[in-house]
Amino acid sequence: MLDEKKKKRMLSNRESARRSRMKRQQYIRDLHDQVTYLSAKNGEMDTKCKEMVDRYSGMEAENRKLRKQGKELKQRLQMLEETLDAHQECSYDSFQELFVEEPWLKIQPPLHSQAVDGN
Repeated sequence: MLDEKKKKRMLSNRESARRSRMKRQQYIRDLHDQVTYLSAKNGEMDTKCKEMVDRYSGMEAENRKLRKQGKELKQRLQMLEETLDAHQECSYDSFQELFVEEPWLKIQPPLHSQAVDGN
């Protein structure tokens, strides 16, 4: 009877060990699948991150270019406003005196056109 109990216990232990090995193998397979999945996700995120860095760099360059253009346009506008102010301060005659000294270069005031009648 003791031998039979011992044999039964040995068989039970073997079966339990077999189940434990199978569980461990399944656990290892699951971990391997998880590593594969997470590695793929990591690669995708790395690619997206690099794309975002490239886009950010491009936008930074574009922003610098636009700021430079804005600064240049502000300077041009200021120059034009100053020129316009100076022009408005001068009368037509004083403008001619300042800039045109040769009589043949003088700007003639516009003639008021008279309507030509066919009669």
